[in-house]
Amino acid sequence: MKRLALLLLVGLCATAAYAGTVWDYSPINTDAVCCWQNQTAMQNFADNFTLSVNTTITGFNLFTGNFPPSGTYNVHLYADSGGVPGALLDSQNVSASSFTFYGNLGGNDIYEAVLPLAPIDLLAGVQYWIGASGNGFEAGQLSLQGPGDPGDGQMAQFSGSTFQFMTQVGDQSYQLIGNPTGGTTPEPGTMVLLGTGLLGALGVMRRKMNM
Repeated sequence: MKRLALLLLVGLCATAAYAGTVWDYSPINTDAVCCWQNQTAMQNFADNFTLSVNTTITGFNLFTGNFPPSGTYNVHLYADSGGVPGALLDSQNVSASSFTFYGNLGGNDIYEAVLPLAPIDLLAGVQYWIGASGNGFEAGQLSLQGPGDPGDGQMAQFSGSTFQFMTQVGDQSYQLIGNPTGGTTPEPGTMVLLGTGLLGALGVMRRKMNM
């Protein structure tokens, strides 16, 4: 029995230590649109996702056409409110743990910024919205638009922390890193997370960076 208990403990620890890609909107050459102005206090974005199992998110990978800055990125997570971002659930300012060349896509050099997060527990079957932006610097959000785009061809556009509208410039290109924790049915407590967000007035136009 002691041996069995030890094996179970080792198995649980191994599961807890695992971290892999749990959401993958990484760029494809023919679909990479680079790059949209992306600063925390100005124009920035979020995209929706729904996980199939309960998951602890531990990282966000941002795809950009900009060289790495010295500042921090803001990663922001929102609840869904009728198909658009609602209540802010989490906001973290983090430094990139790595910044690597991803490839030349669509004539632009694309980089991947790996942003480690304090763990965020998310429920299966619940729609969330997430994005990352530069704190006082241009983070340059890559989008996906074309036959290989895995999403719906749009992402939520913000002015600072205020949601503006759904912009039709493709889906946000990003990855989520985390640990599946099991369970596929949302708990009743999920509704606590689903606050009602205040919609900002329309009128802030999207702006593309000059590369």
